[in-house]
Amino acid sequence: MPQNLKKKSDLYGGELETLSGQLSKQLHQTANIQVKGFEATNFANDSMDLVITNVPFGQTYLTDDKYDNNYAIHDYFIKKSLDLVHEGGYVAVITSTFTMDKQNDSFRKELASIANLVGAVRLPDTAFKSIAGTDVSSDILIFQKTSSPELNPIWINTVKQADTLGNVVTFNNYFKEHYDKVLGEINIKTFNGETLSIQNKASHDELMNALDIALNFERNQNIAPFTLYVHDNRPYYHNGKNVELHQKTSSINLKTNEDRKAQLERYERNKDKIFDQKEKFVISYVGKGYFDSWNNFIPTTSEGKNNLPDIDVETLSKIAQNDAAFSNNKRYSFDPKTSQLTIETLESTRYFYHVDYNKADVKAIEQMIDLRQTLQEVLKVQHQPDFEETYEPLRQTLNKKYDAFVSQYGAISFRSNRSLMKKDDYYQFLASIEDEVEDEQTKLPKYVKGTVFFEPTIQVEKGVVEVKSAADALLASLNHRGTLDFDYMKDIYPHTKEETVAELGERLFYLGADEYQVREEYLSGDVKTKLSVAMTNRDFDFEGYDWSRNISALEEVVPKDLMISEINYKFGTRFIPNTIYQKFLAEMLDQIPRESDKANPDFVTIDYDKDSDVYRVELEMTNTYAVVDKYGYKNYSKSQSYAADKLVTTLLNQRAPKIYQPEKTKIKILIEI
Repeated sequence: MPQNLKKKSDLYGGELETLSGQLSKQLHQTANIQVKGFEATNFANDSMDLVITNVPFGQTYLTDDKYDNNYAIHDYFIKKSLDLVHEGGYVAVITSTFTMDKQNDSFRKELASIANLVGAVRLPDTAFKSIAGTDVSSDILIFQKTSSPELNPIWINTVKQADTLGNVVTFNNYFKEHYDKVLGEINIKTFNGETLSIQNKASHDELMNALDIALNFERNQNIAPFTLYVHDNRPYYHNGKNVELHQKTSSINLKTNEDRKAQLERYERNKDKIFDQKEKFVISYVGKGYFDSWNNFIPTTSEGKNNLPDIDVETLSKIAQNDAAFSNNKRYSFDPKTSQLTIETLESTRYFYHVDYNKADVKAIEQMIDLRQTLQEVLKVQHQPDFEETYEPLRQTLNKKYDAFVSQYGAISFRSNRSLMKKDDYYQFLASIEDEVEDEQTKLPKYVKGTVFFEPTIQVEKGVVEVKSAADALLASLNHRGTLDFDYMKDIYPHTKEETVAELGERLFYLGADEYQVREEYLSGDVKTKLSVAMTNRDFDFEGYDWSRNISALEEVVPKDLMISEINYKFGTRFIPNTIYQKFLAEMLDQIPRESDKANPDFVTIDYDKDSDVYRVELEMTNTYAVVDKYGYKNYSKSQSYAADKLVTTLLNQRAPKIYQPEKTKIKILIEI
């Protein structure tokens, strides 16, 4: 417990055994320790802010005159703890998985009537083995007492969990829906009946990190989806559903029958971190033939017969039945159309694993996040009337932080910084504060401060907005908020949301879940998908709403299907998915991993910022012939270059590429494409 919090807190405790009770009194001399059973303590109900307990587990039932029912000892501890805390107070318990998984849901329903489950983590069965000698899975549960609990929460119910052998146990629906809160692999033990077991496959440090993420509910809620966050000098990323540790990827390549000591030792050190692997095969045999009635392969060419290696009977049977097999590091495939048998031998396997960023990288990430937050403040304040007094200190702070960052790490748009932050949805927004210009001396690109560092970039909002109708309020919302904002509309047009919707009538369309969209926005864009959604909502009577108006309006604006020959497009057309561009560029620019003969689209990163309508391309391999020479330009004598990654970035943004050559007193265009 933090000392500053401990000094402000009144501490109470309970111990059943005399010896442990006396020890507790000595260790916590400012605390009120009652040495008696929990049921006999005289703490006042609704008096505590927080109760923390390791719930005893067993078949014992406790009797308490305060309750009409007798409770199993583990249920009693949770029930009484919740009675002790006041409205809004918290109860954190460590208990057996039986509390959440037992089929009888009556006790969970009772808890759900007085508290919300604000967090839960399922621990591996070895969590307390070293200190308690137990080998049983357990849960950390955190409740918040409330007089207005969530209705029918998912943690009341259980589902059936089965393994591949058909063994079945009950499993709480909360952990089914939040599998990231299960810190291990699910297994079912069959000794003395079917019992759930959570097996730990992670190292101690990885388990502690996973527990830190799972328990830090406040951090998980505050970090915006698809953004980075630094906590305790470690970077985290919100993937849209959960918060995960932000790490970089490394790899190690092992040859078949690897004997290099350094490689083998490196593999052993990191094998628990491996999340993916890719095998490289080389063709060792190709020959035409057929399978006879006994599943023997009979070559039909002399070359195929002479080079055919020995193949065991079991493998031949698999090839004959399935046209494919894998055995003894060999991959077999048979094409019935060409009667060709191909044998590939495993040459090597590349294993991919995550590693932590070093301290300098984490510091750079943290400073870029801080820069982004300062930038948001600079822009936010410009929406207010008479903002100059507040704006100027913020602008100066932004300049100071940016200068300090650049002096240590270089421009935000540098490849090294981009690789650290590219997963963050706001990276393109942050990088947009830099302008790319041409150095007057070297004619190479460089990054300089953009307009936001020197002057306001947002038009000041009018201080007072007067409206006389819902239509006026809608127009003001679109002008000043850029979207349909019912809270803003209510401030300037004091009517309820229902009244405003009714008055606007056909200006709005209902989307479901109490969400609306203005007519112009709803009847534009991907109207075919919107029509499909509306028709599905109608077919399933979604929310009991009449979706016919949505369907009729969309049917009127759905364009006719075009033939492929009628579609005009070019490199940089926005409706073409980035994955198509990635595949194309990987092949054109020889983005071929070592020990492979195929281009890898993952070696091409294409970032597209929708707000600024700007593409940015990054290549994993920047020194290939295609990048430097075939589609690039390099003048070694004058230290000039124009690599293909810059070329494709320019073309995707539909600008004309230009290369300049300096002369004595003037600049002339050398190449203009």
